[in-house]
Amino acid sequence: MQRLTKHLQKRYFWAASVLVVVILSSTVYVMKSINMQRNDAKVINIAGMQRMLSQKIALHKLAVNDRAVSFEQQQLARATMRFYNNHEFLLGSQLVQQSPQVLALYHQQGLDGRVRQYVQLASRSDAPLSAFQGQKLLSLLQDLDAVVTVLESKSKQKIEHLQLVIPLLTLAAIATILCEWWLIFNPLTRRVSAILYRLRYQRRQAAHAHRVKSDFLANMSHELMTPITGIIGLLDSHTAAGREEQQTALGCARHLQALVQEMLELQKLKSGAFTTLVTEQSLKQTVSAILAPWQLKSETLQRLSVEGEDSLPVQAQTDHLHLIQAVNQLLSNAFIHTRAAVHVQFEYHEPAGLLSVVVKDNGDGIATAYIEAAQQHAVYYNTEQVQHFQGAKLGLSLVYALAQEVGGSLTIRSTTTGTEAKLTWPVLTIDKARLEPSSQHGDILIVEDNPINQLVLAKQAQQIGFNTTIVDDGEQALNKLLEHHYQCVLMDLNMPNKDGISTIIEIRERLALSVPIFLVTASQDEHRIAQSITVGANAVLNKPVNTQQLSALLKKHVIERAAFS
Repeated sequence: MQRLTKHLQKRYFWAASVLVVVILSSTVYVMKSINMQRNDAKVINIAGMQRMLSQKIALHKLAVNDRAVSFEQQQLARATMRFYNNHEFLLGSQLVQQSPQVLALYHQQGLDGRVRQYVQLASRSDAPLSAFQGQKLLSLLQDLDAVVTVLESKSKQKIEHLQLVIPLLTLAAIATILCEWWLIFNPLTRRVSAILYRLRYQRRQAAHAHRVKSDFLANMSHELMTPITGIIGLLDSHTAAGREEQQTALGCARHLQALVQEMLELQKLKSGAFTTLVTEQSLKQTVSAILAPWQLKSETLQRLSVEGEDSLPVQAQTDHLHLIQAVNQLLSNAFIHTRAAVHVQFEYHEPAGLLSVVVKDNGDGIATAYIEAAQQHAVYYNTEQVQHFQGAKLGLSLVYALAQEVGGSLTIRSTTTGTEAKLTWPVLTIDKARLEPSSQHGDILIVEDNPINQLVLAKQAQQIGFNTTIVDDGEQALNKLLEHHYQCVLMDLNMPNKDGISTIIEIRERLALSVPIFLVTASQDEHRIAQSITVGANAVLNKPVNTQQLSALLKKHVIERAAFS
């Protein structure tokens, strides 16, 4: 806006400057012309006076000759002096100098000499009277009259020229104003109008985004409470020790993790910082995590039918977490658009290494605007539609983006009688025997300041087959590494005394150890995470840590390396 203001000020300044120059030039020209006309009028008046003075000189000369009267002599002297002074003024005037005809009368035809001779004769007492009467006086009067005629004609031409120029100057001023309007003010008006339109559009977009944000947060507050309630209720009940209840509680926990992760992933997708999370896990376990939130409610459980889950490979390597997010979003859309049954089919295509998930409903279809917006990774959020349904409601845009990022695809066929969404997802099957841990693989150092996270990480590492040592900060970790050899270090990023990055630098540089270091963090600071990798971390685990993901990393960096050493 400041740049536009300066641009407007600059254009207004130049427009005003041009207009001022045109007006000042016109004013100066007109004033100069008026002043010249005033001078010309004076010259013409004096030229006309010369005719009268010549006659007056002749009259007084004849009167003085008849009778010696001092009054007549004084009048003669005054008239003669005035006649002479006027003659000198005319010869020096600009109007006479600019008139070749007048100059020719004065010099070439001898009017100047005759006037001077006439003055000399008028001053002499013995001058012949014939010089002041008859043909000589008539000839002088005719030439003086010719001078007046020529000067009047010259002045008239100037007046006519001024009468022509003044309208032209007026037209020039009007043309300047029109040009300024067309070349300066009109483009500026259009530009300002366009900016104001964009500002109004952005204000509407901001208001819409604010409404979406408010509705989203209100919906998420309810959605987060659903799996939390399920987890707490099942774990607190007397039957929570049962296998089925434990699996349901685990599914609720994973659904809660998926909801939080869904919000984070949308931000990453928009900022270009998205990364896939490929882990090794049972596909059946992943399907259970997908179906768990829908099987908790009797309303959706009765309407949901599942096909093909039993034929899936036991173990598979893929981005399980994002697969859960994507399929849950498709199921959410299906339950939104129909009150009838929703069918989901899972099928693994082994030659292509693709998992196919088809979600069908018999609803009234999805709006074309929704699908088109989703393909552009935009959010199409209808508040009225989502008030009574589960999910983060970030729309199909997230599913399209996730499928594109992992190398899969999403196709949607929607009519007024139902919608079929087909998601293909790359999956690599894994031999289960390769994942079975041996009895013990060594010791792991856990560097974590939170007691709950310490307990969870220790349980997971022990389940995989490692002994664990727990310390609270980086200083304690450095001391332990000096005392004992560890097969791996699980390092938190944010800790008191010495944080994860500083500790990793000390391990790599001061202690010169090549022990594998896994950064375990809930931080979304991409810069600090990248810095950790740069200074020596081998991998990054996002909290809450998935046991299968931890097992895969330990297998890659510790178990297999120990087997070949």
